[in-house]
Amino acid sequence: MIRYKALKKQSIIEVIAFLFPDCSKNTLRSFFDSGRVHINGKKVSKLDTPLEKGEVVTVENRQKFFEENVRVLYEDQHLIAIEKPEGLLSVATLYDKNKTAHRIIKNALKKHVYPVHRLDRETSGVMVFALNEKAKEELKNQFEKHAITRKYIAVAHNQILQDEGTFQSFLQENKNYYVKSGKRGKVAITHYKVLKKNQECTLVAIQLETGRKNQIRVHFAENGFPILGDEKYGFQNDGANRLFLHAHKLGFAHPISKKPMQFISPVPEIFYKEAKSCLE
Repeated sequence: MIRYKALKKQSIIEVIAFLFPDCSKNTLRSFFDSGRVHINGKKVSKLDTPLEKGEVVTVENRQKFFEENVRVLYEDQHLIAIEKPEGLLSVATLYDKNKTAHRIIKNALKKHVYPVHRLDRETSGVMVFALNEKAKEELKNQFEKHAITRKYIAVAHNQILQDEGTFQSFLQENKNYYVKSGKRGKVAITHYKVLKKNQECTLVAIQLETGRKNQIRVHFAENGFPILGDEKYGFQNDGANRLFLHAHKLGFAHPISKKPMQFISPVPEIFYKEAKSCLE
């Protein structure tokens, strides 16, 4: 992203032309058409929009997409962060080995790609993959030590009375791939904070302390608040057209440079649109 603070009153196109002197007029116009230009954080579509002295212009990097609408958030020689769409597997399973985020990235980059964590097929949001062995081991180590920041947004059925809290149990998976709490499982800890609620449902921010399979879905369902659209742990037909669980933020130390990294995936518009009826 490029950031520029206006030194005088002028039009936005003058600033963009100054920042990108080698670009043609058509290319500069495409910056506006694709929504990459902002003034003080607000998207600008008109080339003649006036700019006051001291206002901040930002130009977002060109968005890169792979097959199946997989959006690239960041890429270097050691790792790649993506935004996984809902409905796409993270990695291969016994039943589906081809249509996965892992294979899509591997085919696009033509190199080894190493999974270090997963998102459920039904969950959208931020994921990271390693691009070499050293990065893989370093990232997996951070996940195992729970040194990763993982934040989600979800819509849950029913009203969660406590404004914030923690679900903790031991999760175990049976032969039918169904996860539930039990004494023989591994410890799972889920923190939550209510953002908005009524008697029908709750919009909630979630932070994982551990990362067990289906952890959020199981914890909320077992406590009486199944995630909207969760046919496996919630209701078979609740009217939702997707699972309302989104991996909103992922933070970790770069596996090589150790620089703090943070990636944010905006909650899909349909997420709020579909949930609006039960939150009004």
